[in-house]
Amino acid sequence: MDVVDREHLTLLSYRSMDPPPPPWTALAWLADTTFVDRYLAHGSVARRHHGMMRYRQNVVMTAGPDDPAPDAVSELWFPSEEAWRDDFYLEAGSRDAVATDVAGFLDRRTTSSTLVTEHLALD
Repeated sequence: MDVVDREHLTLLSYRSMDPPPPPWTALAWLADTTFVDRYLAHGSVARRHHGMMRYRQNVVMTAGPDDPAPDAVSELWFPSEEAWRDDFYLEAGSRDAVATDVAGFLDRRTTSSTLVTEHLALD
């Protein structure tokens, strides 16, 4: 399971983000088909411009009528905090390339980011 790493949220300021802790504890969504297609196409841009070791796109397919929840969650995995800081953008133009692409399907005013630490839950 992933646990919000509240002690390291200040690291997001390195990426020009100053988010509060996420308002949700569980995720469930109903995703628009156009959004899903555009979001999945973004995967190739993300893989080219971020120096991550793993990338996962999660699309929420169902939601309760009163549940405020995101449409998707992207997981960018880095081997260390240093790698996240140093390799988040691979090239000088990577920040602009990513920003241009996400502007076509994502409203940054309603987007939140957080850092998590993986904890394995064993039965």
